[in-house]
Amino acid sequence: MLRPFQVHSDRRGVWQHALMVLQMRPLLRDLGVNPKNPSVLSYAPTVLWSKADIVDGALLHDPSVREVPDEVGTFTRPREGNGRATKVRFQERVSLLAVGCTIAAHYRLWSECRLAKIDSHLHVWALDDKRFPMPPGRVPNVPGDIDRLLSSMDEAGVDGALIVQPIFHGFDHGYVNEAIKAHPDRFKGMALINPQRVDAVDQLDHLVTDKGYRGVRFNPAMWVYGVIDHLSLSPAERSDHFKVCPDCQLQHLNDDAGKAIYEKAGELGVPVGFMVSPTYFDQVDELLTEFPGTPAIIDHFGGCKVSDGAPGSNPDFDALLALAKHPQLRIKVSGFVGPSNEAMPHRDTWPMVEALLGAFGAERLMWGTDFPWIQSHGGYVEGTRIIDRIPHISDGDREWLLGGAATSLFGDWN
Repeated sequence: MLRPFQVHSDRRGVWQHALMVLQMRPLLRDLGVNPKNPSVLSYAPTVLWSKADIVDGALLHDPSVREVPDEVGTFTRPREGNGRATKVRFQERVSLLAVGCTIAAHYRLWSECRLAKIDSHLHVWALDDKRFPMPPGRVPNVPGDIDRLLSSMDEAGVDGALIVQPIFHGFDHGYVNEAIKAHPDRFKGMALINPQRVDAVDQLDHLVTDKGYRGVRFNPAMWVYGVIDHLSLSPAERSDHFKVCPDCQLQHLNDDAGKAIYEKAGELGVPVGFMVSPTYFDQVDELLTEFPGTPAIIDHFGGCKVSDGAPGSNPDFDALLALAKHPQLRIKVSGFVGPSNEAMPHRDTWPMVEALLGAFGAERLMWGTDFPWIQSHGGYVEGTRIIDRIPHISDGDREWLLGGAATSLFGDWN
């Protein structure tokens, strides 16, 4: 494959490079490159040298002769025959073939260096009772294996994903560990901790420090005494049971165990992801206020519903918008089927996305599909296109939503 010739430029060269990009706008557009994209200017040295017949440092007419750039606008070329070096103005050797080849190579480099598309919220699970058993009665009704996910991501052009430990595997992170180990350039993990264990903080430390997890999830169900012992019950059965069982009472995310785990996450430099409904916003607000150094995320639009009303008339959604006062908090616009009353692409949720952009800014919003569930609600590929379909969002904001915010929080995927 051809690679663009790299040139180090001085201040004078930077402006010449920029001018060259402007002059080559029509050609760039024909090749599908947006001349206004900052990436094009970043790689302007490559575009500048496309005016000479140089590709990967070699003369097109004689690959054995090397080009050695020595200053802006000139290159040193060994003279054929006696080997003496001669400076030649690059304008003297304009090759149309070189322009096409080098710009094509530049476009390939630009494509590779584009902002990664990151799915910030999904799960994987194995329907393998021998290696990764699930509690009786808690087997999901959709497949969620790693190979299926990778195939879907490749088809949709998704570069990486954050895997959130699924409740179906409880606190056994074996399958997620396997996914991350096999595909470290595609996956990062968010752990699930049992807050009812006395060594909960040590669990988190181990998963982050030894296993490389990049966050921990707070699920209110884990704070209900007896929920771990009653995972075999359906949600409806558990709800009925908890009403009559004195030992199974709702606890608070901001109790001593919750605060200890939350504080430890901040010390480890990883975010806490809240799977909460508006009922828990007050508890989340307290944790955000007491531990401002711990980054945090609220999943799935905070459990708010479109049917609750539009921004300004929806107390629950307004409460979510009010949490924007905490600069360390981010929101996942994920699991669109949850708040929506419509089928894919869930147009009734688009005003919610726009309102969140206004309150939090694109830098604090991240998109996610909630795979594998999305397979039953329009399909993974279609789910990856929702953000692109929402009007009135700038290209820059889309980049933050589709990968920038996730990368800034969890680090690069490759």
